[in-house]
Amino acid sequence: MLPPVGSYSLPIVGETLRLAAGPRAWSEVKIQEDTAAGSHALRTNILARSAVFLYGREGLSAFYDPLNVKRAGALIGKFRKLVLNDQEAVPTMDGPAHRTRKAFLLAAHTSEWIDGYLKESAEFQEKLVDPIKEAAAGAGALPGHPEDVHQDSGEAPLPIDFPGITYHAAIVARDALFATYADQLAKHRANPDAFKYSALSALLAKQQEYELSDLMILTELHHFVSTSSGLMAPVITAAIMGLATNPEALERARAEADAHADLFPSIRMDDIGSQLAFLAWTIKEASREYATLPIQLGLAARDFDVDGYTVPEGTFLVAGLHATNMDPAIWTAPEKFDPSRYERGEGLGDFDHVSFGGGDMAQTHRCPGGSAAASIITVTLGRLLLEFDFALEAGQDQMPKSPTPTNGLPVKVTARRA
Repeated sequence: MLPPVGSYSLPIVGETLRLAAGPRAWSEVKIQEDTAAGSHALRTNILARSAVFLYGREGLSAFYDPLNVKRAGALIGKFRKLVLNDQEAVPTMDGPAHRTRKAFLLAAHTSEWIDGYLKESAEFQEKLVDPIKEAAAGAGALPGHPEDVHQDSGEAPLPIDFPGITYHAAIVARDALFATYADQLAKHRANPDAFKYSALSALLAKQQEYELSDLMILTELHHFVSTSSGLMAPVITAAIMGLATNPEALERARAEADAHADLFPSIRMDDIGSQLAFLAWTIKEASREYATLPIQLGLAARDFDVDGYTVPEGTFLVAGLHATNMDPAIWTAPEKFDPSRYERGEGLGDFDHVSFGGGDMAQTHRCPGGSAAASIITVTLGRLLLEFDFALEAGQDQMPKSPTPTNGLPVKVTARRA
């Protein structure tokens, strides 16, 4: 029996426009429809094509089974051109090729390498403290341009490569980044001892073993940079906003940072789990509410069942990562920012918290840099809490829908010490 039918929206285009306009809001509507239907699989229509929306433990355990699903989202032309320079990299691969390249990337994300990234990150954070203090005091501004701040509404520029168009500017920026990567590659080879803990060093160490060209190395590095920059800023701002709405959590996070202030200059990954658990839960909660990728796309590689319904081979699939992160069957009061929920044992299953994907890291399309990103953001939050107090602006009583709102964060920042 096929899954129950949800909303098909407009003729022909189906729910494509709603999905493109706001995948988070669209996902939350799907939760309501799926709950009413009593299933974690729901039929819909994307561009006049029958599709099935999957979410929750039941839906995502099926989606992340590599025998069930072939990835489709990475085939989008704009993604390949902007993010990957029309080259093959992990996000575009599937099957054995994906697993082989994933093993290559995971070599750059062992605990030893993550400890190195944390060391480099600590030095960078130290340089940011004074500019933030000046900006908070009204004596200066953080680097950047107001016109670069935009609302994360899920809207994207049309893929028209013509001067004056946003998409063309992105192509120019991509080419400039690749030129920078090539320059760094030359410097790493000329003086490898000076770059002991960089991601590029880790990739170069495995280049011959995996028989990869320099272009492939640079493409994977671009994959790292583009995905990490898109992840870290929204999550750290979401954590700050979340703490500002929960004074008890803010006090506990600050106390933990103060108690272990001496750790931050030379912190290791093991220290985070043993000494900074609440800060780590805070980042986990922020990424739950603001999953960088609200959905993933795929094609059914064979018939498979979800909640007693059969999803036929060839069906277009939409996996609801944000919907799973907000599933009331998994989370108590999912709309509330509550880092202590993990202390109570919530969300510890393989397909509960899926902001970085789900399933076996080496086998499925789960982010290889998830642990590194979470560790670096946790330490960054702790470092900020040592230096600054955060509170919601007057008249603001809840978090905005986006962690990058058009008018800036509704959070007042004050220095704790001169």
